[in-house]
Amino acid sequence: MPNNLKALSTHETIVQMKIPLGTLQFASNSSAGFFAVVDGLHDNSSSESSEKKAASLVNQGNMEEIQTTLFTSPADEIGRDKNIKLARDTQFCLNLRSKVAASETQLKTERKQDDLVKGIPCSTFQSGLTQISQLEELNNNTDVNTQHEIFETQNTAIDKQRCDPTVIQTDDTQVTVTIQRPHFKVLFCIGRKGESVGQFEEPVGVAFNTQGEIVVADFNNDRLQVISQDGEVVQVHDSYSRESGKRFAFFSPAGVACDSNGNIAVVEKARNRVVVVSPGGKILRTFGRHGTDPAQFRGPHGVCIDARNRIIVTDTINSRVQIFDCEGNFLLSFGNKGQHKLNYPSYAIFHAGRFYVADTDNDCVKVFDTRGMFLRKFGDGLNAPSGIAVYKDKFLLVCDYSNDSLKVFSLDGRILTNIGTSGKGSNNFFGPEAVAVCTTEGKIVVTDKLNCRLQVLDLISN
Repeated sequence: MPNNLKALSTHETIVQMKIPLGTLQFASNSSAGFFAVVDGLHDNSSSESSEKKAASLVNQGNMEEIQTTLFTSPADEIGRDKNIKLARDTQFCLNLRSKVAASETQLKTERKQDDLVKGIPCSTFQSGLTQISQLEELNNNTDVNTQHEIFETQNTAIDKQRCDPTVIQTDDTQVTVTIQRPHFKVLFCIGRKGESVGQFEEPVGVAFNTQGEIVVADFNNDRLQVISQDGEVVQVHDSYSRESGKRFAFFSPAGVACDSNGNIAVVEKARNRVVVVSPGGKILRTFGRHGTDPAQFRGPHGVCIDARNRIIVTDTINSRVQIFDCEGNFLLSFGNKGQHKLNYPSYAIFHAGRFYVADTDNDCVKVFDTRGMFLRKFGDGLNAPSGIAVYKDKFLLVCDYSNDSLKVFSLDGRILTNIGTSGKGSNNFFGPEAVAVCTTEGKIVVTDKLNCRLQVLDLISN
């Protein structure tokens, strides 16, 4: 509604001024505020001033009609002209009144509809359930309204604070999308601080191999440890060998990832390169060296292998993500240019046509398309996010490093739940660094870096 049509409060003073040869009077028995004589409804007043005063006039309380009383004699030509003008302006008041009333009625209706939705618990929408169907069956040609923390499509309401959407058909054909929070439980911890087998000095990267075993980059011990999900050490790689038999020690292994053949890609942070080794520890290839050109790194950190066996490396100090094929050939880099530049990213993954990047120094997660074009960001409240993984195509797990917790988001960036608090006990974290998901069993493992241990979690309810 335009500002010059806003209704005045009935408590405000009504300026009463005389109009020559005529008055306007409200037909109302209410308080004295319902009688006004308005100046300005004649030719020598500005149209804006007339509109404002007319608006004031027609908005005084519950007016039902305006009566016009004219004082003039038929022989008085000047008076007749003024009466004509006054009658015209009176009609203007009547028209304006109806417009204002219509606008106010529409506004009240909209507010009433908002009040019906605001504050109603999700359970209220779930009475009289008759049919359940999957969210994917919704028509995609729908509009979305995000007011009051509710997503609204045609005959659809989605609670933003939940996850795992389900469409529910009620008796009156109202469709409500009920979304439930996931609940995870810490099953057990593996390891403690030390140099012996099964102990860690700041574990960093973590991944599951094709056998469901946990591969951990034991950063300050310069080795990889392969551990069963029961916590038993299966294998230790403190070096890798070439065909000649010559062995090379790992040097500051950070991110790790496993491909569909069980091969392990390891980021050697101190050497600014990626090493790919067989399950037995034999070197298959290396790529990268120090620099800022494509296929060069400065302090690379995380690595991921996607479903197409592409190797995704976070080139941290260069503030970019680089993509390589399975042979280590450079394909693409993004993130270090434009308005939404990355700032010391830690980890990146690819899922369903989107790159998700933990933009550590910008305290958020950024999403890019397949060409590396920025799409959106989310994660208000994150503090130095680090590891990132997708759980069963439903949830996004993010290590909130400086907040000592694991955050669970929907894939569109809605926060769903928080796992863990700061500390050294059960269900506590101290610098959660990386996270991995076992695709076969659904187990989750987090490197609790500064507690020098791993924590294994599982989904207990959804």
